[in-house]
Amino acid sequence: MPPSCRPTRLLADARDLVLRQAPTGVIWPNDRKIAELAPYLDWIALVALVFPTFRDGRAYSQARLLRERYQFRGELLRATGQVLRDQMLFLHRAGFDASSDEGFRCGGVRRGCTPL
Repeated sequence: MPPSCRPTRLLADARDLVLRQAPTGVIWPNDRKIAELAPYLDWIALVALVFPTFRDGRAYSQARLLRERYQFRGELLRATGQVLRDQMLFLHRAGFDASSDEGFRCGGVRRGCTPL
C-alpha cells in the first residue's frame, strides 16, 4: 500500500511528491472539493475518502466524481471512517474498491481493509 498524506501536504508539496517517483496516496476529507485534487490524479495511486459519520454521504458523491468525471483509475478508492456493513453495496456502486472498516468490529476484533 502506498504511503498517504493529508490534502494540505499534497497541495503544498506536490512537486516534491511527484519527483519522489513512488506510489502516493491521499486522505481526502469530504468537506474539500474534488476539483482541488483533479490536477494530481495522474500520479496518485490511492485516494481514501472520509465518512466522519455513517449518515454523512458526501464521500459517495466524491467517489462518483472521481470515477466518472475525472476518470480516476487508481489502485484503490478507499472508504474510511464510520462505514457500516449495510453500506458496502452502495460503496461499490459509487466506485469504491475497499473499506478500511474503522467504524465497526466483527466478533470483538477490529478488522483491517475489506475489498468490496
